[in-house]
Parts: sequence; structure tokens; C-alpha cells
Amino acid sequence: MSQTTDTHDGSEDSGGTDASLKGWDKGAFWYPTLDRRGALLGLFFVLLLLHFDEIFGIAGSTALVFDWLPATMAYHIGINVLHVAFMVLIYLNWPEPTDKDLDQPGVATSETSGEISGTATVEGE
Repeated sequence: MSQTTDTHDGSEDSGGTDASLKGWDKGAFWYPTLDRRGALLGLFFVLLLLHFDEIFGIAGSTALVFDWLPATMAYHIGINVLHVAFMVLIYLNWPEPTDKDLDQPGVATSETSGEISGTATVEGE
């Protein structure tokens, strides 16, 4: 019984390289592939590394950028601009939910959002 069935799309695997990813949702946004989702995941880890300015010796620097802006502040402004660009890329590449996704429990739709927020109506009024 070396074959497993993926519950997401019903396809069968024969082990191989996908055996280590058993149980992963292959349709999920963060599933590691070599396309742009993998590139975005790599960019996330690069931004995480850049967040630690102590690694690059910028923390506590007395140098000035443009003769008035401290280098540490300029570095963090640049990192924040990169984070905003990253969030825009995530927004633009996020997949649209399918009807199958909306039928799963725990996913709020516009019809059930009233029940979640506590604005349920009373019958008979």
C-alpha cells in the first residue's frame, strides 16, 4: 500500500518526493512549489532576516543619510516600504475561494456573518 490518496483533489501519489509532504493541501496558497508562491515564501524569509538590523551593524549607528536622517531610521523606512510591497504582492496573488472552499465549516460567508457577529433575528417579530 505505497499509494496514498490526496483528499483535496482525489489524485493518487506513488510515494516519491511527495511522500514527505503527505497531508499537505496541494491547493493551499503556501504549498511549496517553484512558481511565484514559492518566490513569495522565499521573499518572506528574506524580509524576516532583514528585519534584524543588528546583523548588518546598522543598530546604534550614528551615521546620517542625506545629512539629516539617521541611518537606522532610513533602514527601517526602507524595510517598511518593502513590507508594504510584499503585502500588495500577497494580495494580488491570493487565490479566489471556490464554492468548495466556502462550503467548509469555519469559513464565514455573507449569509452567516450576521450569526457570527451576534445579530441574529428573533422569529415571530
